[in-house]
Amino acid sequence: KREFPAARNFFQKALEIDPHCASSLSALGFVYQLEDNLLEAIELFHKVNISFLKKSIFWNNHNKIITSPYQFDVMIL
Repeated sequence: KREFPAARNFFQKALEIDPHCASSLSALGFVYQLEDNLLEAIELFHKVNISFLKKSIFWNNHNKIITSPYQFDVMIL
């Protein structure tokens, strides 16, 4: 079955709880893609990237190194 309205409603409710949840944003974007609503899908996929960065990158105590959960360190020049 293709119950896109029900799926869309489910993920929209999930985003009310956590508006930055990357998996919910991505899933809702996929639903929009399947419905051929490509502009909405693209907008949500961009939000996924921003949401992922906000949750996975943080400054250390010296504000000179960005550390991700994947153990990559990047020096800010």
